[in-house]
Amino acid sequence: MASYQYHPLRHDEIRVLKLLPGEAFVDLQCDLLHVPLDRPESYEALSYTWGNVEESQLMTSGETRFGITANLYQALVHLRHKDRARFLWADALCDDTPERNEQVKKMARIYSSASEVIIWLGQNEKDIKEAFQIIPRVYNYITEHADNYMPNHHLNVGLEGPRAP
Repeated sequence: MASYQYHPLRHDEIRVLKLLPGEAFVDLQCDLLHVPLDRPESYEALSYTWGNVEESQLMTSGETRFGITANLYQALVHLRHKDRARFLWADALCDDTPERNEQVKKMARIYSSASEVIIWLGQNEKDIKEAFQIIPRVYNYITEHADNYMPNHHLNVGLEGPRAP
């Protein structure tokens, strides 16, 4: 199989991963699409830790395969729907190396234009519990100092808690 070839983006576009449906035991398959950044209903942004970049898994797009970090792979397996495609933006997949500087400049807009931002903490239950214990303290600090950080934004925490796979 050939390696994936990125097609150049226009200045008002981002790449979105169309994660194809499948069962948990089926290899991940996807398409990478170009979408206008001003269509917030078209994708969810995935924020995740890269994890060990030496540990990679393979993902398929058409006739090509490419490596992604094990942590991103686990996130995508967990987020994949069984019966319909899911549209996600994840930096490691949606940014081509030569475009990375331009995409980093758009990062705030990419996250704020997403219909939802999903935070993947990994599968380590201990780390997830610790993260959820810290979140209320961070929320309280931000709400007390919101004028210093987010003068024109509304702060909303709609955390559902960790979900079982």
